[in-house]
Amino acid sequence: MRILTISDIHGSDWGVRQVHSWIDELDPELLIVCGDITHFGPITFARDFFGSLDVRTLAVPGNCDPPAILELLDELKANLHGKKVTITDETFVGFGASPPTPFDTLFEVPDELIYESLSSVMERNAILVTHTPPYGVLDGTTFTGPLGSKSIMRIIEKFNPKLAVFGHIHEAKGLREEETVYLNPGSAREGYAAVVRTNTSIDVEMLG
Repeated sequence: MRILTISDIHGSDWGVRQVHSWIDELDPELLIVCGDITHFGPITFARDFFGSLDVRTLAVPGNCDPPAILELLDELKANLHGKKVTITDETFVGFGASPPTPFDTLFEVPDELIYESLSSVMERNAILVTHTPPYGVLDGTTFTGPLGSKSIMRIIEKFNPKLAVFGHIHEAKGLREEETVYLNPGSAREGYAAVVRTNTSIDVEMLG
């Protein structure tokens, strides 16, 4: 399967146009969106964005998205938040939002809730889609230590997903290939994304 992975559009019209150019160029079978579609709203931006797409899409919200975006994602059959979806023999499990931040953003939840929600739907060898990175992996900036979720790392250690894809920390975009392949595609608002090919293994090409 050929999967375009994006995150952190943050309400950017330019970012939306860039996503369309990647879709036109790569013809993906699936688009994965790792949250922060809007920048503290409005929901209408997300509705217009998803309505403009002609590719199957799975998405989780980010901490800068209003929680009401879940109703839209449900309506569009794109919601992966706290859910499990199987497409062409690949299982996708997701959770959006973030643990509490110093900035009191729109969609923050206790880290323990992330573990409880994911553990109820997660399975081995799935593809894990979150907004927040796992603690200690592609989750820091020049000025901070790890900002990721310890609950997400616990889920990875317990279930060994083949791929964990996430966003949230723009400065930490990159790829780490271990037993689980870790991918932060970077911010689409800044011109970054990644294409994932799943055949016998996980192959990742960073874009931007």
